Amino acid sequence: MKQIVVFFALVLFPFFGYSQGARNVYFPVDSFHLSNENVVLISDAISGMGPGDKIVFRVLIHDDAKNRPAINELDRKRSLELFDFFVAEGFPAGNIKVVKTPGREAKGFISDDMKNLLIYDLEVYKALPAVDFTVTDSPVLSDSANETYSFSAGVASTFKGNKGIEISIPAFSFEFKTGAPASGSVLLEVKEYLHPGEMAAAGLMTMNEEFPAHCGAIVWMRATSGGTELRLKKGKQLTLKLPSGLAPADPKLYIGQEGNGLVRWFPYDPAMAGQVDAGGTCSLSTPLLHWIACEGIDKKPDNGVLTVKTNVSYNVAIRLILKDEKTVMGAYMLPGTKDLGFSHIPVGKKAVLVAYGVKDGKMFFFSKEVVTQNDWKEKIQMKESTTEAIKTFLTGLDK
Repeated sequence: MKQIVVFFALVLFPFFGYSQGARNVYFPVDSFHLSNENVVLISDAISGMGPGDKIVFRVLIHDDAKNRPAINELDRKRSLELFDFFVAEGFPAGNIKVVKTPGREAKGFISDDMKNLLIYDLEVYKALPAVDFTVTDSPVLSDSANETYSFSAGVASTFKGNKGIEISIPAFSFEFKTGAPASGSVLLEVKEYLHPGEMAAAGLMTMNEEFPAHCGAIVWMRATSGGTELRLKKGKQLTLKLPSGLAPADPKLYIGQEGNGLVRWFPYDPAMAGQVDAGGTCSLSTPLLHWIACEGIDKKPDNGVLTVKTNVSYNVAIRLILKDEKTVMGAYMLPGTKDLGFSHIPVGKKAVLVAYGVKDGKMFFFSKEVVTQNDWKEKIQMKESTTEAIKTFLTGLDK
């Protein structure tokens, strides 16, 4: 009996120190569908990826196969199955490249008897943000409990969240990551973030790369059945309707990728059906149901700059909250210094500069009301506080 294997090796850009050995993931014989073992192994591999990382997945035949055209077609389907899996895991389609190579060109990798077979590689990239926010990845304040809704997979369902977001799901919309349809009870977990203060309290930002974004809402969702995570089927769409007045001008959808305690935002794949209408309703077909944001990006942002100095030795998260603009900006490390900074800031706006960090199990906090300027500097002095006091202060900004 011949075995079919997906071989993949981790390749990193040289400025990242993370590395991982190669693994083998086996497809069932004569099948192009991922098994549960496939899903677990591949999910583990991509969960360790950071911004800028690349993984190459290879569909490879170990033994000679006499019916080469049939094997080539089977491997082509396997590569497409992998492609769909990565899209379902939140990788933009443009970050997944399928490379087809004749076996005879894969020198030293394939036997002479198999030179007429095709080799399918999938190169999977995790996008690198334009600005490195690594220094503000932690800490994140403790978050609120999930809202939970239970419904039958075979019944169209609509839910209205505690903060007003309405979620509509067609019947038979979900499947397991293996491609098996979900037919029983589904549990939907939801978190809603509608205002800058509560976004900041959850450690979130409303920036697209280094540019500020006016945010109507951020939603986190997860669907499970029997404790196993589900995804949307191809061709199925769910809709999110925002409470009145929350959709920003010229709104766009963004998908968030979470890593190191920070959510980074990427444009919703334009190849998929997705939009936000004038009434604040968005339809999306992306299988991933984790972080979704409705944002309006500043097309001509101002050039205000803020430099922040602090002498603390522990990591701090620093945010600039522009309440009226529904914007939460994140600080980044200024090149060649230990200072933090903000750029492309709208000028002449009332804002609140906040910083919070943890040292020796204790919470420290700083806040100051400011008016944004073309070029200014601030020095912050952290004072001991509590998590609840900080969250109360931040969410109180929305009142």
